[in-house]
Amino acid sequence: AKITQKMPVIGDWLFHLVYPRRLRKGALQERDMPSTVPNITDRQIEELGYRGFLRSILSSLRGALAMSREADHRKLQSLGIPVLGVWGGVDSIIPIACKARMSDWNRDASHIELPEAGHGLVYTHTAALWPLLEPELLVD
Repeated sequence: AKITQKMPVIGDWLFHLVYPRRLRKGALQERDMPSTVPNITDRQIEELGYRGFLRSILSSLRGALAMSREADHRKLQSLGIPVLGVWGGVDSIIPIACKARMSDWNRDASHIELPEAGHGLVYTHTAALWPLLEPELLVD
């Protein structure tokens, strides 16, 4: 993964070779999970054919996702801006271990954890998540 982020030409080629397979595999692993989004697996796989989709993912990996967000979280805390982290206990994209780091950066952040959920928790665990979010939406 690091080579795709740090080596422009070879990394681009390698990313375009490997990432579509990883996305398909991940989407297909969730195919049988309940979802509030009809045909979500097929829609995710279809995105691979959209012009610019792969370039946008690689750009995110090389840009915003490659940088530490510590300063941003500390600034949000200092400004008193509410932050809510929503975590899936079996998320392999943003692992639950990141919750501790976020808590270190922003002690005022609130957290919701769904232990059995993965990265797609907003559409696979909507019924469990929504009641936990509603109080957070009623900020004075």
